[in-house]
Amino acid sequence: MIVAIASFPGTETKKLCKTLAMRLGLKHLSREIVDAKAIAASSESSRQEIAEEESKGNFITDSMIACKQLQKAVKIFLHSARKARAKQVSEREKISMGAALEKIEEEEKALSKAIAAISGTGYFVPEEFDMVLNLDRLDEEATIAVIEKFLEKIKK
Repeated sequence: MIVAIASFPGTETKKLCKTLAMRLGLKHLSREIVDAKAIAASSESSRQEIAEEESKGNFITDSMIACKQLQKAVKIFLHSARKARAKQVSEREKISMGAALEKIEEEEKALSKAIAAISGTGYFVPEEFDMVLNLDRLDEEATIAVIEKFLEKIKK
């Protein structure tokens, strides 16, 4: 099984993906590694590298770029309001809410530009995902439980 989980900047996706990977017995491919390879490589070589990793299967990634390129993955988007994400960033990095909002906006612009260059599509296109989950009322454990249940139901 291949699972690609994406979210807006500021959402705590990496820790959640690591926990899910451990519970599901999947390898975790971090966003930093996947995105760096995809952005650094030409579009064609990037697609080939992603296809090669995809043929091996059994991994989970927290990369929005991978969500755009993986054909066989179960694609999940974790949605959270910008204010909620800014609050998390503010607390985690001990910066003001204003600085956190600016940081998130800058990251959104950079990611949007990278995705447009690689896939030619918009950043968040809901119909490209198998599941869109609003995190604003769920803690991490509840989020993981919902995703596990979803993956269990669609397993082939």
